[in-house]
Amino acid sequence: MAKQNQIHSSSRSAIDDTRFWKQRLFHPAYTRDGVRSEQPEFAVRLQRDGTRHTFNLSTANRDKAARKAVEIYAHLVTAGWPDTLARFARNPDAGRLAAAKVTVGDYLAAAEAVFDGKPKTFRLYATYLRRIVSEIFGIDGGKARWDHRSGGRDAWVKKINAIRLVAITPAKLQEWRVRFIKRVTNPAARASATRSSNSYLRCARSLFSPKIVRFVAERLELPDPLPFSGIKIDRPRAPKYQGRIDVPLLITAALNELRETDSDAYLVLLLAIGAGLRKGEIDSLRWQQIDFRRQTIRIEVSEHGDLKTDESAAEVEIDDALTNELRAYMPGRKIPFVIGSPRGPRVHFGGQYYRCQPVFERLYAWLRAKGIDDKKPLHVLRKEFGSIINQRHGLYAASAALRHRNIATTAGHYVANKSPIMFEFGDLLTAPSIRPLKTIAKTP
Repeated sequence: MAKQNQIHSSSRSAIDDTRFWKQRLFHPAYTRDGVRSEQPEFAVRLQRDGTRHTFNLSTANRDKAARKAVEIYAHLVTAGWPDTLARFARNPDAGRLAAAKVTVGDYLAAAEAVFDGKPKTFRLYATYLRRIVSEIFGIDGGKARWDHRSGGRDAWVKKINAIRLVAITPAKLQEWRVRFIKRVTNPAARASATRSSNSYLRCARSLFSPKIVRFVAERLELPDPLPFSGIKIDRPRAPKYQGRIDVPLLITAALNELRETDSDAYLVLLLAIGAGLRKGEIDSLRWQQIDFRRQTIRIEVSEHGDLKTDESAAEVEIDDALTNELRAYMPGRKIPFVIGSPRGPRVHFGGQYYRCQPVFERLYAWLRAKGIDDKKPLHVLRKEFGSIINQRHGLYAASAALRHRNIATTAGHYVANKSPIMFEFGDLLTAPSIRPLKTIAKTP
């Protein structure tokens, strides 16, 4: 409140009402390098007896801020300015000193407590942040960083968590990005490194989104600027999938080489290329999810498997042939899962775990022997499934079959055009009006 008469024009009861103060709260703003930013915490401006002062209310919660404003003004009325300032005015130097002590570990612990997304999403974002920080500050854990049993990874994480948040400046993040890209020189690898660096930065930056920072700021004094402030992250178009698999030939080979010798790997292949199921969906698929009468596979969350997105939950239609193939294997299965595996199902979601990993590895080796050397062979089969649906039924049908959140994802990444697109030059060469070559060719 910058004007005293705004208070005196209201009734006394209004001044004690938080609704009165909610309308007078604001977010302090600052401009740096031409960019205007607002602080997540609320503030209130009070004026009395010719003196004006702004109080930072140390909370991003509007209700709490309004109650604090009531308390401050009531104290100002009864005790005056000197005592009110001594009691409620925040010491900027103390705030900066507290913010300078906040570490990566402190922030991640506070952010995880208020993160309302999936736990595995937070772990992924935290992994990317730690990788970036470790490379900025030269914290090389070597092979030990993958050692979860003997404490090697814990020691590596502990070193990263001890880094002060204030030390992760936008300039250092930009320098890291440039170094990451310049590690490689050939154009294809450079394009891949650019996409990867952008992905790492985008995921790590998500931990500092306003909806997370506003709550973390209630528990911690945060540095200004925060990491990633002012960092522009391009969204380059990912390379569109280029279909290169002869699907009928691949299925024929699977029938001859896998159907009887490795039925589990065979079923994984069918579910990926015939129904477009993701790796995790195949891993946790149970027989009760298959409706043989209606010829559908019901994709749903279970105690052993989560879904990538809410849109992933759906019924996938399958044709007669795939239905019959799956039905043929059901009587001999002693477990509720479609795919057999020596590993037990996961009972928690504390990390990346696939019950069928041994089966996946066998199928990967078989697919690589067939020339499919992609890093994610199962995902290639899913993309082929989407491309076939696109060719036969159109892009919208492909997006629905792949269960994507939006059709742009399908168009930009997953489907290849299986129909030839070319200039029919041969029609011109055989047109009746074309003169014989000898009449227009130059004489040597």
